[in-house]
This record gives sequence, structure tokens and C-alpha cells, in this order.
Amino acid sequence: MPRCVVVYRSMYGYTRRYAELIAQALDAQLLEGSRCQPSEVAGCNLLIYLGGVYANRINGWRAFYDRCAPRGARIILGAVGYLAGTEADMQRLWSTNLKPGEELPRFYMRGGFDYNRLRLGHKLIMRTMFCVLKGNKNLDAEMRSLLDSYDVPADYVTLENTAELITAARGLLNPGS
Repeated sequence: MPRCVVVYRSMYGYTRRYAELIAQALDAQLLEGSRCQPSEVAGCNLLIYLGGVYANRINGWRAFYDRCAPRGARIILGAVGYLAGTEADMQRLWSTNLKPGEELPRFYMRGGFDYNRLRLGHKLIMRTMFCVLKGNKNLDAEMRSLLDSYDVPADYVTLENTAELITAARGLLNPGS
């Protein structure tokens, strides 16, 4: 059984790329979450789950945790979203996705946005949002960058963004070193 398993759910590729970077850095097995079976993660020393953020929910997290996560396993939760995220945003994200008492090491990484790659439903939602944003003259830098990404795709995936998660994982895999 591998010491570390990285499980991910990715809709547009940003989360998958982060999962690949993390798995490579930790010499971990990489599994796509929708096809993951409990037997594939049973007995691992550390499980890292990564999912994209959509409407403040981490893609596939709750279903995976309830169906596959070994009870008592050491788990790190990673979320990937477009916005940099304020402290208040992060508080909402974690309280929405973790039940009271679920204390897990958790990390947020900025992904990217490419309007042309969106599925139809997401395109309709985002087009409406862009129309609303265009009419607002008081946008902060983050909302301005989202509006700009309508025409020019944005990609923030870097190995550097995984550093804190990888350090935490190594600490859990090699306690005391």
C-alpha cells in the first residue's frame, strides 16, 4: 500500500495539475476521485484530497469522505478556486465543507479561469456574473481580474502554491524529522 495517496476531482484541469505536482513531490499514488474505491485508499498513511471550489463547495469532497475515506486516517484537504480568497471567504469555505468537529489540515490554492473551456451551465452563470460586474465601477482588484479573465484566460497553478501543503504532508509522513 502506498504511504501517501492524492485523490482529486477536477472539472477544468487546474485541480488535476495541482494533484500531479503534489503527488510527484511526495512520490504518492494519484487517483481520480470519481473512480476511487475504498480499497484503493485503505491502509495508506496519508490521504490528500483536492477538489475545485464551485458555489463554495469542494467538488466531490463530502461524497468521497463519506464513501471512501478510511476512518481514523490522516487526511489533508485542499481546495482550488479562482479567487485569491479573503480570510472571511476561507472561513465560509471550510465551515461549509467540514462538519463541526472535523479538524483537518486544509489548504487553498488559486487555480485559474478560461471562459472558453467552461461547460454550458457554467458559461451561462458566468456570463450573467460578467454582465453584473461590467456595470459596477467600484470593483476591487480581484473582481477586476475576474472580469478581465473573460477575454484573457488566467492560470495561477504553480509548484510554489503547493509548498505549505507539501510541507504539512511531509511532516505527517515523517513525524519528528
